[in-house]
Amino acid sequence: MGYIETYFKKAPHEINTNDLESFIRSGIEENLHLDYKDIRILDSDKGINDLSMHVSAFANSDGGLIVVGIKENYITESGCTVKILPDQITWGDPSLVKEDLERKLSSKMSPCPVFFIHPVRKNKENGDLSVIFLIDVPQSENPPHQAFDSRYYKRYNFEKRPMDHYELSDLFGKRRKPKLQISIEPLKYTELENAFDIEIAFILVNIGNAIAKYTLVMVHFPENSKIFKCVSGFQDVAGVNNNNPIAQFNYEKGVIHPKLPFRIGSIIIRVPKTYKGVGGIGLYADNMETINQEFEINLRGNLREIKLKD
Repeated sequence: MGYIETYFKKAPHEINTNDLESFIRSGIEENLHLDYKDIRILDSDKGINDLSMHVSAFANSDGGLIVVGIKENYITESGCTVKILPDQITWGDPSLVKEDLERKLSSKMSPCPVFFIHPVRKNKENGDLSVIFLIDVPQSENPPHQAFDSRYYKRYNFEKRPMDHYELSDLFGKRRKPKLQISIEPLKYTELENAFDIEIAFILVNIGNAIAKYTLVMVHFPENSKIFKCVSGFQDVAGVNNNNPIAQFNYEKGVIHPKLPFRIGSIIIRVPKTYKGVGGIGLYADNMETINQEFEINLRGNLREIKLKD
């Protein structure tokens, strides 16, 4: 859900003049996620430049909503602004269109963050339309973003501020990264005289927001189990790991795209008929922190269970 829905409790295309007037009457102060701008900010290149600083500041922070078309009412104490309230609607010329505003703003920021512009139009008595714009800015997945002046800004209370070096370093560290998640699925139990052969499938999903490269999956099976056969992409590496039951999936030449489940293969292990043990899985990829996950095999009594541990 975007910030428009958060503040107006409606989908953007449903908002009308009555909603705007009701919103002003509610008297919500400018804050970390909300900013008001007079529509006249769009009349000059200087105003567009200023608006680019606010959009980039929201994207570099926690996101927010800019209402371009509501005048600000500054409340001061001892000569200092202590809060900013909505004053009145300042309708813009009907010739203003969101595509033009989007183009102008996009050209002022580098790299340009994601933002959404929604016009709200009012019918005049002469049949013309006047307009204001709601600019919904999500928190960026690829920060930081420069404004027109090649500086980086953040949102602080009801204002924008230039970012310090340590804040920039932190944002560069939060850029798009992969994040792998694994699931396991027992495919087949084959009963032997004193043991079970169990085929276990492994499925990877990249739940991050960047492709995963140089992916490596290491599966350490519990003690008293033995790798009987590796199917598809897995390789038995017990011989180079002190004969511990370890298999690996090494995906050096391919990538794993976000949100698409990827079955990486299966492994057949042999365990005693009555058995309980805990194994581990290590997930590795370029530009991703190592992820370790435990799984449990439980074959006691009538129970046949293989599951990841919380």
